[in-house]
Amino acid sequence: MKKTTTFLAMLAILLFAFNASAEGEGEDEELRRRKKGGFGVHLNLTPIAFGTYSANLEYGFAKNMSVVLTLGFVDLDITQTVSLNGGFPEISVIPFRGLIVAPEFRYYFNPNRRPGLDRWFVGGYLKIRSIATSGEELVSLASLDPFANPPAEPVKYDINYFGLSAGATFGYMYAMKSGLTFGSWLGLGYFVVSNTTYTNDVTPIGASLTDLISTDLRLGLSIGYRF
Repeated sequence: MKKTTTFLAMLAILLFAFNASAEGEGEDEELRRRKKGGFGVHLNLTPIAFGTYSANLEYGFAKNMSVVLTLGFVDLDITQTVSLNGGFPEISVIPFRGLIVAPEFRYYFNPNRRPGLDRWFVGGYLKIRSIATSGEELVSLASLDPFANPPAEPVKYDINYFGLSAGATFGYMYAMKSGLTFGSWLGLGYFVVSNTTYTNDVTPIGASLTDLISTDLRLGLSIGYRF
């Protein structure tokens, strides 16, 4: 429910900005469309299904080139199932929170003469992802071994992950004369830096975040407005 409310709030803000700008159409709109560059705000829809809420800001410094800055908030729950010494499976849900920052350069192949910065494009990007457990300490399952002698004390810990990836994107941007935009893209990158640390000296059972995150697959579907 919380995620749905957040999405609807972001969408409402975007539509409000569009309606406010649409009221000034006419000569001001014609002047805006003649400019070589432009400024756009786009809400990314696809990552919401993966616990990431993000938007990007685009600035066109030429008719067919722009720089993009993506900012995102991660609200992700990872379910881990392990079995201790052949016993009953233990299921734990680990909540992660964090931020994503991704600068990108885009080149548009054959943009429309008037609005520019539309149709097919390629891009290159860097992405920083920093996430951590939400503040509620976890208990190491390895420390709860019932056969340990002497019995082990529970060890509480938090998980922190930092990653830096680099990659390329390919996509399509459709820009209406009113300024409304629709975009989609596919990207693939690799985490050149991928580091997981724990607040205490623990060895959690199961795959670590470093093992789970190596390639960076980007799927994009956006709606936005270009000023």
